Amino acid sequence: MDEIVLDVIQVSSASTPEDGLEAVMELAERGSGEVALLPENWLGSKPVDVSAYLEAARRLSRLYEMAFAGVQYVVDVHGYVRSLGVAVAGGGYTVVCEKVFPSRAVGERGFLEPGSIRQPAVYKGWRIACIACVDIFYPELARIHSLLHGAGLLLNPSKIPADRIGLWRSALLTRAAENTVYVAGANSTGGIYRDGRPVAGGSAVYTPDGRLLAEAGDSETVLTATLKPEALITARSRWAFMDDAERSFKPLYSSILGASRIKVLEAQENLGVERGEGRGGERRRRQ
Repeated sequence: MDEIVLDVIQVSSASTPEDGLEAVMELAERGSGEVALLPENWLGSKPVDVSAYLEAARRLSRLYEMAFAGVQYVVDVHGYVRSLGVAVAGGGYTVVCEKVFPSRAVGERGFLEPGSIRQPAVYKGWRIACIACVDIFYPELARIHSLLHGAGLLLNPSKIPADRIGLWRSALLTRAAENTVYVAGANSTGGIYRDGRPVAGGSAVYTPDGRLLAEAGDSETVLTATLKPEALITARSRWAFMDDAERSFKPLYSSILGASRIKVLEAQENLGVERGEGRGGERRRRQ
């Protein structure tokens, strides 16, 4: 594993997909990272066609070695609305995230299909997993990624109301410490939550020993953090959480996962668009 530089892009909620993409691209031009993370529904709160989402993700990826395009409400080829996230590298995409448990509080369960757990992406030896918004409050999902999938970095694209930022950050910190992994949360800002509450940023990155590495205020910004593999080694040499989990709970988590309705999907499914062979030559470099 080599160190990686992560850009967490905190962008305002968009009224149209075109506005959302334009705002993200302007912010990304200011970044200095090699990996990017976007918040939830950065193309707007209305579901968009999956092909439009993938094209927007590819546009962003031209500035990064790997771009995690948040999670977005999309309409798939079967007409279902899903909360879907992809990682894009060189123009080709891999589905890395779905919202497993749509929010009851804001009525997502009335229109959003429950998702499945996705395998992490791999970059520079890191296994990078993605957990969608409210799913970060289900510690089992983070433990499955860290214990069964070997993730060293958990990404949480979110849209969290201002009055719950403290709670959300506590969850990010706890997931980092209990799994001795890096956790990065990207929140949108400047918009309104589905139940009328304001959304006001507060994106953050936590280290494997539960320390705050970087944080944002309530304005649009690019939060850049350097993630070092030595931090994983040091935390795990001091804290036995993952060693004990490996020894005592791994078979239990495996059996629970096998018996539950939650599935782990590895293969690329048909989303109605071509996967693409990669267009790394088109990647624009920052000046």
